[in-house]
Amino acid sequence: MRQLFKIMREQLMRGESLVFVSITASSGSVPRGAGAHMLVSNKGRISGTIGGGEVENRAQEIALSVLSSGCSCDSSFTLTANDSHNLGMICGGILYCIFSLYGCL
Repeated sequence: MRQLFKIMREQLMRGESLVFVSITASSGSVPRGAGAHMLVSNKGRISGTIGGGEVENRAQEIALSVLSSGCSCDSSFTLTANDSHNLGMICGGILYCIFSLYGCL
């Protein structure tokens, strides 16, 4: 976590905006639980992980949207095979994430 904040500080000192993605809660079987974090810049993920795979790909897409819009947001990811909004993963749980924007736009 210390390394993640060091990278965050360096990016902000260079005047770059970034999104801090954090799992705030989870239920069922998920790859990473509450407290997992990652940083995303306009170039994509730069540090940390929230579980890899399609969850992380979708989270990066949302983070890039946050950078474009200038508005932080939250989102959930359903990891069940039967859900119409699933990510093709069969872990059987739900992740709740917050996407916090930092920097100057």
